[in-house]
Amino acid sequence: MEKDAIRSITWEAVTDWNKLSDTLENKWHQFFVSEEDVDIFVQKMLLISVQETGITYEELLPIFEENNVEFYAEKKKIFKTYLGLPKTSPRLRDLEVLLKIPVLLKADTKFLS
Repeated sequence: MEKDAIRSITWEAVTDWNKLSDTLENKWHQFFVSEEDVDIFVQKMLLISVQETGITYEELLPIFEENNVEFYAEKKKIFKTYLGLPKTSPRLRDLEVLLKIPVLLKADTKFLS
């Protein structure tokens, strides 16, 4: 698939981080979301997008990163300061809004041929 066709697919913000893990545990047995947890979540979203769109991972990854420049910049800024954040953290909610995934609408299916 051509990159222009992939870029023309509709992208929207992720609205459900329920599957986001919080595996970083402190000495009081409280759990926090680490940068690795976010990376694993993003990787899962990418793999789901590959399955749903039929676009190869190699084709989708650079476009995905291009559509998520703000997300990656904010993630870097957050985890430069914090090792982990509680799942209910406003900073994580702000990060969630920045993560965009491809959505196939009926009008976009012509790009898959």
